[in-house]
Parts: sequence; C-alpha cells; structure tokens
Amino acid sequence: MSALTSSHVLPDIPAPCLAALGAVVGLVIGSFVTNTTIRSTRGEANLLGRSVCDHCRTPLRWSETIPMVSFLIQGGRCRTCRTQIDPIHFWGEFAGAVVLGLSASLLPLPQALAVGVLGFALLALSLIDIQTFRLPNPLVFMVLVFSGLLSVVRGEGGASLLWAAGVFIVLKVLQFILQRRSGVAALGEGDIKLMSALALWLGSSVAYAFSLASLGALVFIVLTRWKGRIPFGPFLAAGSLLTGLVVETRMLV
Repeated sequence: MSALTSSHVLPDIPAPCLAALGAVVGLVIGSFVTNTTIRSTRGEANLLGRSVCDHCRTPLRWSETIPMVSFLIQGGRCRTCRTQIDPIHFWGEFAGAVVLGLSASLLPLPQALAVGVLGFALLALSLIDIQTFRLPNPLVFMVLVFSGLLSVVRGEGGASLLWAAGVFIVLKVLQFILQRRSGVAALGEGDIKLMSALALWLGSSVAYAFSLASLGALVFIVLTRWKGRIPFGPFLAAGSLLTGLVVETRMLV
C-alpha cells in the first residue's frame, strides 16, 4: 500500500502551498528555538524575554526580528552597534523552515507534526553541541519518544526497537575498544544515546543516516580545514532527517 501524502489529509491545499506555509511557520519556530537555545547555553534565565543584540544588549525593534529577512536586510550586522550578528541565528531559522516545509509537503499531518517536533529537538541539540559539545539528556529523550512514536505509526516498532538496541550495543563496544587503545573517550555518551534514539526512528535505514552524517562531516573538515574537535550532532541531525523523510514517504522501504 502506498503511503499517504499531505494532499490526502488536506486535499484542498496544493503541496507547494503546504510547503510554503510550513516553511513560514518553521522560520518562526526555528527563530524561537535558536534564540532560546543560545540564551540557555549562556546561562540567561529570561528565555522568553524581549530579543536583544548579543553584543550591545540593545532591545531589538520588531523590524529587526523578522526571521532571516532582517539578517539579510541589515547585512548581518546589528543596526545599533554594527557588530556582526552570529550567523548561527540565520542558519537556525533556515533549518527550521526546511524541516517544517519539507515535512508539511511530503507527509500526512500527524507524521508531519511529529517529524517537525523531532526536527526542532534535533535543531536545539545541534546548536547546543556547537556551543558546548554537549547533548543534553532531556532533548535526547524527546528524540527517543518521537522516534518511537513514528516507528509505531509505521507499524515497525518492534523491529526498530531491535535496531536501536543493536546500535547502542555496537557503539558501546566500539567506545570501549577505542578507549582501551587510545586512552581517551573517542565516542561521547551523548552521541551514542542520540544515535540509538534515531535508530528507533530509522530502523534498517539507520546506516544511510550515519553514512550521510560522516560524509557531511568529512566534507566540512576538508573544505574548512578544520582542526581539532568537531561537533558531530549537527551532521547526525541533518543526515537522519533527510533519511527519515525518505523513510516516511516509503521510498526506502
């Protein structure tokens, strides 16, 4: 049986319109997630307060808070102090638009919402990983919950659970071997938990996600000539979301 698309759930709305609507909503949510996450990594308690410049702390006017648009119009600089705005804001908003835009246009409404929530949890994890090299357990648990929900809806909960357990065991063994050989933790606990949680969603297609993530990280290192430790969370999130969207539309199954 072929998978449902959004047009089956909302037959009067063309897929391009759903994509545009999802992208606009995704921009707003992506902006909120990005700002809230960045504030939390700085230890700022007022997560829902008025947006301010990261440098001069001047409150922003509404025209300076339009997702992506304000960044482009202002040339990526604060209008008050002319300091460059961290591009992480722009790319966080862009990621939100892509996640919800694709989900809304490709999936039935319930799955689109679930993938959207999972995607924003992965966005927050990616931003935190970039800033602190940590993957907080509450967000990883959220990924686990929605991964399980999506696999159950597809009727693959049991098989996906075996894949998640298998990935966890294999990675823990690999972590032990690498640590014995090098004396340092080559695989972080957060990475292992996140990979296992995503395997619960992706099932047998988890290898595609890990391959995409590894390839993306390798290309990034080569192009930027990156030295030292690299946050793997963003690459894992991107590879898993791309693979997961294909899985949900039954193209790999």
